[in-house]
Amino acid sequence: MESHALDTKPGGPRERRSARDGLCSRLRVRSVAGQVFLWLLVVVVLLVAAALTALILQARNYATSDAEHRTHAAAIILAHYPGAAAALDPPIPLRRCSHWPWT
Repeated sequence: MESHALDTKPGGPRERRSARDGLCSRLRVRSVAGQVFLWLLVVVVLLVAAALTALILQARNYATSDAEHRTHAAAIILAHYPGAAAALDPPIPLRRCSHWPWT
């Protein structure tokens, strides 16, 4: 008698077991259509993950390639025009101007 009284208490072993069984029964797919839907959902999630990975890798490759091309172009300009390097360096070092507000 006492064991039956303990099982009916809120949060008792019987209530915990029934909640766990309810969750398992919700996760089980009983029909063929449900199984097909679950498989399609898994395939779609995997395809989306693969597409995102491919886009990220492609963007990273494009950024690296673009940086290489810009560096190569700058090296060609500096190699063919020796005055270009001198033009990049200012002849007079920058001085602080008293009329600038941030000095």
